[in-house]
Amino acid sequence: MHTLRPPARFTPWDSGSYEITPQLRLLGTDFGNGELDQKAILFDREFPRSRANKLASRAERLEKYICEHALREEVALQASQLLLEKLCQEHENLFQRETKGEKIFLRCNLTQETLAFSSDGIYLPGDSKINISPAYGSGLDALASQLQADLAIVQIDGKSNHLSYLHVCAPSHWSPEQKIGKTFREVHSPVPGAEIPLLRPEQQLAESMCRKNPFVRFVWSFVTDDRLNHHPAPPPGEDPLRWRGRRLDADFFLRIERQVILPIPGAQAGLFLIHYSFWRADEIRQDSRLALSLKQSIESMGPEALAYKGLA
Repeated sequence: MHTLRPPARFTPWDSGSYEITPQLRLLGTDFGNGELDQKAILFDREFPRSRANKLASRAERLEKYICEHALREEVALQASQLLLEKLCQEHENLFQRETKGEKIFLRCNLTQETLAFSSDGIYLPGDSKINISPAYGSGLDALASQLQADLAIVQIDGKSNHLSYLHVCAPSHWSPEQKIGKTFREVHSPVPGAEIPLLRPEQQLAESMCRKNPFVRFVWSFVTDDRLNHHPAPPPGEDPLRWRGRRLDADFFLRIERQVILPIPGAQAGLFLIHYSFWRADEIRQDSRLALSLKQSIESMGPEALAYKGLA
C-alpha cells in the first residue's frame, strides 16, 4: 500500500452562523490545506476504510448503493473520461495510464487493479484485471470504486434536470434508491428552509453547476460514530438503533462532506464528488475558536433545523 497523507481538515461551521444556501466556492479556494485545496479528488489515510466500506456495500446489494436513471450514454462516457483524466493528472503516483494499440489501461496502485478501456472510453471487462465481486458493471462503476469519495451525476434535459447516476456507499441518512431520478428541488426538499434560498432558482443553479467552473461546497452534521455508511436501512443483522447513529446522549463526531462539482465537457451534466472526513468532539473542544463558532452555529439554528440535524 502506498503511503498516504493525513486527511485534509475542513471547518465549514466556522462562520458561526447556520445558513441553508448552496455556498458554492470556486475549486481551488484556500481552506488551509495547501495543494490539496486545488485538487478535485482527494486520497488520504482513510482510503483503506473507504475501500472496505465499498466492498461491503457491494456484497450486501449493489442496487442499494449504485443506481441510474435515464443516464445518457454520452454522459456516462464523458464522465468516465473526466475521472480518468483527473486521476492521472492529480495523482500520477497512484494511477498510471498506458495506451496499447486501440486500448487504454489504467493501473490503480491502491487497489492493485488494472482497468481497460477502448479508445473511445468504453470499459473492457475482459481486458481488465480486477479482484472484486460482484464484478464492475460499467466504466463508471469501475472508476468510482477506485475513489475514496462517492459520486453522483446531475443531468440537464431541456428545461429540467435529474439525478441520473449515484455511486454512493456512504450515504448520510438517505437512500440512493429513493433519490435517483429526482430533480434538484426534489432531492433537497427534506432540508428545512431550503425551499427559499436553495430551490427557487433550481434550474439556473443546476445549469450553473453543469456548465460553468468547478465548484466546491460543504455539508456538515452531527453523528455518534465515524462509520461511513449511514443508509437508513441497516444491513441484515445490524441493530437499527445503533445503526442510525444519531442518539446524541453520549459524545459526538462532526461528519464533513466536501462536495466538488465538475462540469462534464459537452454533456450538459455535472459530476459530484463527495469526500468524507470527521472531527472528534475532543478535537473541537481543544480549539477554543472552533468550539465557539460551533456553539454559535448551533444557537443560530431554528427548531426545524435542529430536528433535522438530530440536535432537538
